[in-house]
Order: sequence, then structure tokens, then C-alpha cells
Amino acid sequence: MDKNYHINIFRPKTPYAKSNAILIFTAILIWAFAVFGFQILLKVTEKPVPEKSYIEFSYAWEKLQQDTHTNVDLQIMTKTISGVMAKSSKARQNPILQKFIANPQTSFSQKELAQIPVLMKKYLVHNQSFLTDTKFLGFPFHYFYTAVFLLILFVLICFTYCLMLEKINKKYQVEID
Repeated sequence: MDKNYHINIFRPKTPYAKSNAILIFTAILIWAFAVFGFQILLKVTEKPVPEKSYIEFSYAWEKLQQDTHTNVDLQIMTKTISGVMAKSSKARQNPILQKFIANPQTSFSQKELAQIPVLMKKYLVHNQSFLTDTKFLGFPFHYFYTAVFLLILFVLICFTYCLMLEKINKKYQVEID
């Protein structure tokens, strides 16, 4: 009796092994398409959407750059920067933002001034698409899809694999103890 147990899923030799390999690769392909295809679709359809505070900040910042700003503009910028610092611990630790909050009339270097709008854009402009705006069962669709649907799909793929493997086992008269 030959006991050669050399098995290679990438080069199956027997018809049974070929059928099993096709089944495995089909399951992996469906899973990969569902996971990565959705993420690619999400990335392709996204559009940057600024928060209202970013629009107000940009208007006030433009006036500051032209040196036509008022105290109201400084208040808007300070309020917006405070909001960003409240959102993010990393922003709270930024020395330029801390300096601006402490005294908006402090003189800043050109390098420091150039960083402020970049930071505001980073924290106040968010990517959105119809996938993030659509609600499904009370959740944003992209969240439902990744948190619930993909989990259910994985279980269904496993269940289908078991059923199909059982058919293949019967076809090739393979008995599993």
C-alpha cells in the first residue's frame, strides 16, 4: 500500500483534490471580493465634505491672511481650534494650536501659520459617499456591511463549503469518520 501523503493545494493531482481546491479558492474569492471590493467602492465614491465650522474657519482665516480680520474672526478661529482640540488628544498636544488658543494675536512664523489650516482641514473635512450616508436598519450602510453583513457572509461561506464538500465526498465515495 502506497502511503504517499504529499498534498499541494496549488497543484492538486486527483480529481477529488481538484474539486476541493476549486471549492476553497471560490470561497476565498467570494470573501475577498466582498471585503476588498466594498472598501475599494467606498474609496472610489467618497467625496470630501467640510464641517460647518471648517467653512467658517476658512472664511475667517482668509481675512486674517489679508489682514482685514476683526475680533469676531479671531473668536471664530479660536472656537474652531478649541473644538478640534476637544476632538483629538493629538491636536491638544500641538504646540501651535496651544499657542493660538493662549493668545490668537501672538506673532507666528510663516511656517507655523501655514500649518494651522492644514491641521484644521485634517480634523474638519471628512470623506463621505452614498455608502456612508445611507441608513440600513438604523446603521450607516458601510458600518452595517462591514460589522454585520460580512460576518454573516463568512458563516454562510463556511456552511456552503461544508455542504458542497459533502457532495464532493459522496461523488468520489470518500467517507469521513
